[in-house]
Amino acid sequence: SVRHWIPNGGTYLCLTAWKNKPVMNVTNDQANALTEGTHQTCTVTEARDHIIRRPDGTSYYVDGSSVRHWIPNGGTYNCLSLLRGRPLINNVTQDQVDAIPEGGHQVCLALLVGPDQTSFYVDQTGERHWVPDGDTFVCLERRGVPVYRYNNWDTINRFDEHRDSWASC
Repeated sequence: SVRHWIPNGGTYLCLTAWKNKPVMNVTNDQANALTEGTHQTCTVTEARDHIIRRPDGTSYYVDGSSVRHWIPNGGTYNCLSLLRGRPLINNVTQDQVDAIPEGGHQVCLALLVGPDQTSFYVDQTGERHWVPDGDTFVCLERRGVPVYRYNNWDTINRFDEHRDSWASC
């Protein structure tokens, strides 16, 4: 057997909460009798490009680099799950959340086009704003905002509409 030093709590939680590695209580003499190997590393690859959600509803998006980003509102959650198709890992524990390094808040921008070509811009607040003209639409699209077209209003109506301001670019 080989022992590996666990350098931090995130590595410990990754090993125990995600990888289900058992914890064994040993004495110092028992530990010292084991050959010492390299420092232990652990990355929660299972959660990459997924939404993880605690039982209380608090949700995070885990990016492709295994960094978690808090999802601050329902519109951003809908954008990630409905539009971008990110799968959900539900009922994760706080230990599982804490095993993943934390980044900034998650944003999910989108242009939604309805069956009659009426368009809306989903901004960083997760709300949709009516796009008043083609120039605004093209400007947002050129800035890299993904476009999603629908032949009914079901998905579009899942985003709260901000009626006091129109999209601009």
